[in-house]
Amino acid sequence: MRVCRLLRVGLDDDPAGPTDDGAKLVAAIAICHAKHCSSGRFAIMGRSPLNRGSTFSEKPEMEAEDPIYNALYKYTKALSVALGYRDSLTRLHSERVLGLAEELGMKCGLSSNELGILKISASFHDIGKIGIPDPVLRKPAQFDEAEWEVMKQHSDMGAQIMAAMDLEGAQQAAQVIRHHHECFDGSGYPDGLAGDQISICSRIVAIADSYDAMAVTRSYHRARTHVEIMAILHEETGAKHDPALMRVFCGIIESSKYKAAKA
Repeated sequence: MRVCRLLRVGLDDDPAGPTDDGAKLVAAIAICHAKHCSSGRFAIMGRSPLNRGSTFSEKPEMEAEDPIYNALYKYTKALSVALGYRDSLTRLHSERVLGLAEELGMKCGLSSNELGILKISASFHDIGKIGIPDPVLRKPAQFDEAEWEVMKQHSDMGAQIMAAMDLEGAQQAAQVIRHHHECFDGSGYPDGLAGDQISICSRIVAIADSYDAMAVTRSYHRARTHVEIMAILHEETGAKHDPALMRVFCGIIESSKYKAAKA
């Protein structure tokens, strides 16, 4: 009875409103875990990562243990489990995006607190896909226009799921998740933000996400080589991606363990 009650609470409280029964159940389990199995709170210290411009230092000043990342990670682990059950390929992709985003964030000189928000956001940038119907999420071909509009909802769904966590810091992570498909020239979604209107964390996740998405085989495209991916990213720089961040990314990717195969 208690399990059923908790699941009902999770469904009622889930603002993302998953659109099929499987997605609803997975989202409910994740949200219930966070709301009913945790009570930790913490304060965000330092400046918000949501309003940073494109000014970087060579090395970050790392702090010992980051309470932001530790607390958020502890109470959002169920989201990773939920995403794995819903779509294992997306979960694995998210793990690699986390690694790339962390490397780029450190090179950009983000503070420990900012890195904490970045790491959580990168880990769960696609968590909204648990609310996308299977016929769209698992379609083995290119989306038509209507299906693409459905898929684009995942960034907003993911933001709402993260924001539903009763933890300080979740709101900042939610905004990063919401805006990881915004484009530097304002042509992205869901809000049409441009330039420094997009948080530095969202801009970092966007580059890491794009790189890894092209590096693996999908049902609708083959895995591209590192050289091919970098050529595409360079073409997109200034339109989709932040030119300053791309310069930093070009410096770290060559020695990264997440670098795609040469051939």
